[in-house]
Amino acid sequence: FWNNLYNCIASANNILNWADKNKGVLGETNRNQVRGEALALRAFLHFDLYRLFCPDVKLSPRAEGIPYNKEFGVALPPMYTVEEVVQLVINDLKEAKEVIESGKFRLLEFASVDQTEALTDVLFSDEHIFSLRNKELKDYSEKLHRDEKKDGATSFKPLPFGSYYNWYEGNNDDVRYSKWFNLGDFMKYYMDNTDAFFRKMPMIKLSEMYLIVAECSFDTDSEMSLEYLNVLRDHRIRNHVHLQYLSKESIQDEMRREYLGEGQMWYVMKRNNLKIETGASSG
Repeated sequence: FWNNLYNCIASANNILNWADKNKGVLGETNRNQVRGEALALRAFLHFDLYRLFCPDVKLSPRAEGIPYNKEFGVALPPMYTVEEVVQLVINDLKEAKEVIESGKFRLLEFASVDQTEALTDVLFSDEHIFSLRNKELKDYSEKLHRDEKKDGATSFKPLPFGSYYNWYEGNNDDVRYSKWFNLGDFMKYYMDNTDAFFRKMPMIKLSEMYLIVAECSFDTDSEMSLEYLNVLRDHRIRNHVHLQYLSKESIQDEMRREYLGEGQMWYVMKRNNLKIETGASSG
């Protein structure tokens, strides 16, 4: 895992070098786009390493972090403290691009899911800032989220979702509940019409940006926090009645509804020092 991520980081640095050396060939607009995407990818990959292997920057800012590789080559990059790693991520992202106000991505419009099953985009792809294509995604999802019946015996799913009905309050107006589940089966990665929709795992979505703003502004500007959460819910729940009160728990509950099957809730639990929920009745 570590080696694969650093190979990806090396590739991002190689792209940066190539873009800088071929400015005349690419032109200013294309060069800026290539550099912006490579910088954003480099920041994302380092941030994933930080949040997986390092303590929370708020709790242990001076603790040893990870190497941050800013150059293409085989030399070992220097080790940085946790707070230095986070600042380097921020620096790369500031140089890369804006997100919410860029106009390049848009929150879900219900018309995109009011289609026949074959034409419904259950991944809400217009919101994807960065995603990974994976032809085997449906098979992986079956192995993780479906019971397997074989030779008259049933092997229960390794990753059950537990009380997902309660998370969505059984509300069929919430398109995440109505489109991602069918008679208890998880359908999020079951796009059969691969001509229209690639099988892909979302890594960063516009909805995540709204939730990040809601969480980060909660203590300093509760009205902004509430506004961003309500806007997101407007694009998830038909006839949504705006929330009038917000708590950190309600933001985390929205993250649980939004990140289902994406591997992001573990980081939410770690970052907020919450109990790690398995979805099972025990363990």
